Amino acid sequence: MIAERHLFHPLVRPLVWDDLDRIMAIELAAYPHPWTRGIFSDCLRVGYDCWGLQLGTRLVGYSVQSDAAGESHLLNLCVAPEWQRRGCGPELRPRKQPPCPARDRKGPRRWPSRSRS
Repeated sequence: MIAERHLFHPLVRPLVWDDLDRIMAIELAAYPHPWTRGIFSDCLRVGYDCWGLQLGTRLVGYSVQSDAAGESHLLNLCVAPEWQRRGCGPELRPRKQPPCPARDRKGPRRWPSRSRS
């Protein structure tokens, strides 16, 4: 249970491309050997189940899962250091939930490429 639940309404939602900057900020702050932006981009591109925990308007954690052959493998679960030990992690645990909208039965969604100006 999130300790500050009375201040925020936790929302577990699919991650999107626009979350990458915040994901990287969390990843770099939390791990001595973080995943790269390319790894997260690949996970979104190929259709892994990528979930984010949003409190208020802020993304505070995420998880990446690979589902195949009736099994789910948790590849990464991270909560921003300032939100750790407040009950956020269990919100992101793998559970029986529908696949992320980024993936369908026909295979991974082809994400549009993004170029920076």
